Amino acid sequence: MSAQNNEKLVRGMFNAVNERRVDDAVKHVADNAEWTNMATGEVFRGPSGARQFIQGWIGAFDNLKIDIKRVIATDKEVVTEFIGRGTHTGTLKTPNGELPATNRKVELPCCEIATIENGKLTRGATYLDTLTMLSQLGVEEHAGAGHR
Repeated sequence: MSAQNNEKLVRGMFNAVNERRVDDAVKHVADNAEWTNMATGEVFRGPSGARQFIQGWIGAFDNLKIDIKRVIATDKEVVTEFIGRGTHTGTLKTPNGELPATNRKVELPCCEIATIENGKLTRGATYLDTLTMLSQLGVEEHAGAGHR
């Protein structure tokens, strides 16, 4: 696909997450896709893994909004810089256990790199600073061994 089409695909996925249309967000994920949360080391596979990743965030931050700041796209990859904003109103699942709602607001800069082949997301990585997020939530001690 062209760089323009790849950018459109990724922007569409982010918009679908913002609108809670999870089915639309994961329909462009290849069956053999692997997505890594670089902060925790968790790997999510295929459309069901993408669904789990997305639902984990919107379940913990029911008003989550993604604000795209910059997109760099080629015919194979898309890099997206964005800020995730929301209020921690639900349980956040972490490698160190579940973190109950704190009802605190989070504003977290993130970056994602996605590989796209034949119109499907096949590989990706999300980079975020969990210590900053946990600090904003007032629970820095929860970072533990899962924080890199």
